Amino acid sequence: MPIITGQFTLGSVTAVKIVAAEIHAQTVLLHNGDHGNHIVYIGNSGVTSTNGMHIDAGQTITLSPDPGSELWALSSNNSVLLTKLAIKQD
Repeated sequence: MPIITGQFTLGSVTAVKIVAAEIHAQTVLLHNGDHGNHIVYIGNSGVTSTNGMHIDAGQTITLSPDPGSELWALSSNNSVLLTKLAIKQD
């Protein structure tokens, strides 16, 4: 079970791919590392602040994306740090 970690500095205009499609299932933990009140929005490649699921500042969530699924993110402000821990189920 490989473990993948990463950090992403998000902006408010262009979505960033934070989870690449895998052939196996995976568990992904995402943490919004903002120390203010800036929100991270996650979804598909067309994610926006209007259609994305939000992660509040300081919040950590756990997801189990299906094989072949990608996850993208952007934020309500520039320079918001998102941390990822992914556990691949080989």
